Amino acid sequence: MRQFLATKNADKLKILAKIENKEGLQHFKEILDSADGIILIFDKIDKLIKETKWTEELLVQECKKMGKPIIITFVGKSDGKHYLLVNESQAKKFCALGADAYMIDTMLGEDDPLEMITELSEILDKYELKIAEKDLSRFYENNEFLVRDYIIYNSYRATKEVLVRAVVSYTEN
Repeated sequence: MRQFLATKNADKLKILAKIENKEGLQHFKEILDSADGIILIFDKIDKLIKETKWTEELLVQECKKMGKPIIITFVGKSDGKHYLLVNESQAKKFCALGADAYMIDTMLGEDDPLEMITELSEILDKYELKIAEKDLSRFYENNEFLVRDYIIYNSYRATKEVLVRAVVSYTEN
């Protein structure tokens, strides 16, 4: 892929590997080594994880160790009347693990995208970057702006690495 991109004068383009089946999980480390980041289609691999050596925690930790972003996509399910986007307990788990970004399924023309974005936003607002008050004291010891700077830096890094067009950041600072 990199050689092909170089021939098209696109060698700076990032490659994000989409993992959505057992074969992708079995070769996760090799894929991560050659990709610039991972898109994990969680709904498709949820049951398959149990058949491999991987867990959600190990997948995220491996990406973090390599300094590569991991994007979680919840495909969701339709109940016939409206779209059920995210399993909230799984979203909470990925928030706690420090996933870098979340995607929603954009192939749902009959559903209201604003409703899906709002649902994901509300879930992330409940769980993303929730640090217990007692843990905050370490950020204020030397520099009261360390948390803010961390958020700004990682937002900037994400826009460069995954070429996002918008960032929604929940912060009180």
